[in-house]
Amino acid sequence: MILLIGHTQAGEMDLVVQKLRKMNLSQEIVRLNLNDIAYATPITVHLCNSSVHIDLHHPVRGRIPLQTARLAWLAYAPTLWTDLTEGVDAWPLVEAIESDLRGQFWGMVELLKAKGTQWVNEPATVLQASKITELFHATRVGFNIPNTVITAHEPELAMYIKENNLIVKSLQSQSVSLSKKEWLASYTKTLSQEQVDLIQQRRSLNAPPVIIQPFIKKSYEVRLFIFLKRHWAVKIYSNEHPSLQVDWRRQPYLVDEYMENTKLPQDIMAKSSQLLAALGLRSGAFDFIVDERGTWYFLEVNRTPSWNWMSKHVGEDIAKGIASELVREWSENI
Repeated sequence: MILLIGHTQAGEMDLVVQKLRKMNLSQEIVRLNLNDIAYATPITVHLCNSSVHIDLHHPVRGRIPLQTARLAWLAYAPTLWTDLTEGVDAWPLVEAIESDLRGQFWGMVELLKAKGTQWVNEPATVLQASKITELFHATRVGFNIPNTVITAHEPELAMYIKENNLIVKSLQSQSVSLSKKEWLASYTKTLSQEQVDLIQQRRSLNAPPVIIQPFIKKSYEVRLFIFLKRHWAVKIYSNEHPSLQVDWRRQPYLVDEYMENTKLPQDIMAKSSQLLAALGLRSGAFDFIVDERGTWYFLEVNRTPSWNWMSKHVGEDIAKGIASELVREWSENI
């Protein structure tokens, strides 16, 4: 069995499931949506002295024994495990229910590992991602990184931001507050002079630590997606449109016009593979900046990335490539 763990709105997983079904593997595929495990597809764990059973209660296929899974792929790292907003007014109750769901999920993960299930990426490495760890290990394998300050200490920030052309992005959370009326999304943004003044006056950052880095004048950017033994890469000419220069992810439809397939230098591919191994990963999407002198800078690794938008530029159906890799890995573990 191949266990695919995602979300009901994770459309890219739908594409992979379609490819697997075309390979006549419908009965070997089980999709588990984390936002459904409280209601639509609950899980029951049976434990006794001599056996372990993990049953998924599927509305169509009935009881499915998950302990028979030989390969599992966690393709979605959720912040909320289920939609509990309807009919539940008390947020502490929502948190309590989600805590129990997370506890059951992590117990299931450990049991599956004990039963011999192989994972594309260990769930712990997906859900406990750290940009600090990524940047540290990136330097260890030989990547250049931008000079980085990570702090919420206003005097430290005030000292650092005297330099011009800085960018700010969140460390882990989805947004950062620069004032009571202004929030920064998890996208990268440049620091305006007004925001710099707020920080220097110690009237800002009612928030966790943020990442501050110099704005690098880029020639182009690169997105590399590695999945097991396959990889795909695109070059992104983000400088050619003002809306893309700071963070092209903010304009996913516009950036499509400024992208092309690319082949990465051997040393970049080798370091990327080494970094995945150092982080305990076998799949991830790397973001790089290449400056005007041709110097490569590592930015981060996305462990549950979006990837289908790359297909038309790399000249290959990535969903089919992922499905083929899953089947290869599953066959080797039967």
